[in-house]
Amino acid sequence: MSHSTQRRKSPTIADVARSAGVSPATVSYVLGGRRGDRAASRISEATRDRVLASVEAIGYRVNEPARNLRRNRTDRVLLLMDRLSSPYEQHLASVIEDVLAESGRTLSIVVCTTTERLDNALGMVRAGLADGAVVQCRTIAGQQHLLEAYAAHGVPMVTISNSIVPNGFDVFVNDEAQAIEAAIDHLIERGHTSIGFIAHDAAPAPPETRLTLTRRRLAYHGLSLDDSLVWPGARKRTEAFASTRAMLSLPAPPSALFSASDTGAISAIWGALSLGYRVPDDLAVVGCGNIDECLVTVPPLSSAGPVDPDFAPIARLLIDRFDTPGSAENRRLVLPWEFLPRHSS
Repeated sequence: MSHSTQRRKSPTIADVARSAGVSPATVSYVLGGRRGDRAASRISEATRDRVLASVEAIGYRVNEPARNLRRNRTDRVLLLMDRLSSPYEQHLASVIEDVLAESGRTLSIVVCTTTERLDNALGMVRAGLADGAVVQCRTIAGQQHLLEAYAAHGVPMVTISNSIVPNGFDVFVNDEAQAIEAAIDHLIERGHTSIGFIAHDAAPAPPETRLTLTRRRLAYHGLSLDDSLVWPGARKRTEAFASTRAMLSLPAPPSALFSASDTGAISAIWGALSLGYRVPDDLAVVGCGNIDECLVTVPPLSSAGPVDPDFAPIARLLIDRFDTPGSAENRRLVLPWEFLPRHSS
């Protein structure tokens, strides 16, 4: 075979080092180390720029699989969710992605709608296909033992749950109870004794669901929530729209609706308007989550939720577990909620 037809040899780290006038180890630190790493931080910006210029000039490309194997890390984090359709989940994913990017890591979203899929996704982390996971899906309800088993095998995790207890992993909690109670009190104070509820789907749920909290608060006031006034739709806009129309078409329709999500509540407003109902004159509507859309609906939506949702600590908890492997610390971080009354109620 002639020289002209031979495949050109790919540039190596040694080639980059010779071009930049540094050692191969320096090239490895520049290309593989993160700014927070002690060894990489000793490299000057001038040297870093010279190495990167040489990489570009000679066309060197990092062998990612080989590098990850040597470093025993992928710089990849999984976010396990059961959907990515609501503003809440979108904001959560965006904030976590931004914080991880600051430490040189990427985020991959895995949809887990069943326990089996949750198990498979965490198995990916254990197998070394990702470094850790943030778990935000309803399938973790009742799966304390599964999370503990993966934590015992060294899987770094942060869960977002009001029912899971930290044990080898950290838990981020939405402190919802008092805000939901205040929302129900608000409706009752305005004379509503027949309140409909737009619920999440029929999947098994932990004891402290928003529906359970609502029933409990109504009972505190001597009222009950009739099963005929509990309809699905908190997870799907079209379903909430249809559920609202169905409830308002009953012989004895409710005078107020409380939705387990803001997206469901906003769709409830649309459903009520489509039947000629005025909000709040004919029907009061309250949601959960306090998403940005609450402020731009007509009328603005009353909601129980965090005043300023900050999800950055979730990513920082996981990064801290990366930096201190084997840590026995079990942290529970609480995000407070409030009831924010607006014109819809």
